[in-house]
Amino acid sequence: MTVTDATEKASRFACPRYFFKPRFSNLVTLKVLILFLFANFLIVFLTLSIEIDKTLKEAQIMQRQIPPFTRRMLAGIEKSIELDLPFHLAERKERIAFAKAALDNPTVSPAEGLRQVLEAFNVEAEYGRKIDSYKDSIVIDGELREGNILRVGRLAMVFQTADENETHAWNNAARSWEELDNSYRNPTRKGIRIANKLATVDL
Repeated sequence: MTVTDATEKASRFACPRYFFKPRFSNLVTLKVLILFLFANFLIVFLTLSIEIDKTLKEAQIMQRQIPPFTRRMLAGIEKSIELDLPFHLAERKERIAFAKAALDNPTVSPAEGLRQVLEAFNVEAEYGRKIDSYKDSIVIDGELREGNILRVGRLAMVFQTADENETHAWNNAARSWEELDNSYRNPTRKGIRIANKLATVDL
């Protein structure tokens, strides 16, 4: 390299225009990048705001729809109890009354009211999948008789007197008890023992 070339190169580095041009270019690029990122942020933010607003509106609509839906559901459960086999009536009616009280209470949230109605619905659904036996009294020919109820899901409901001499089945169509012959005596007694876990099912 000649002295002239070295002098010319040194003069270029010493020139402010030469020194600041690359840095100025980098600053412009950084500024453009920041603006691009900010624009993307605004787009995402506005999109999220729209989605949040839409979700809130849908939630408000659902909030208004929950109470009437819950009351219709509870009315359906209550009607099904009236048409169903008459087992555990006091317990089932008490559960309905408790749910009604919750729905009528302004301090109870719609979600809590719905939860209680769904709980009542689940209990009713569970009745159809279980065999059950309990002591009860029924009126037969105008006389109150004590004995044991055997319920097989929602398929059958049978009453056997405490002395096991009489067996009656509930006729849901006629809404009354019908006396069964003696051939049902032992099967009913065994069914009661199975329901009370005093005997096992013969396969």
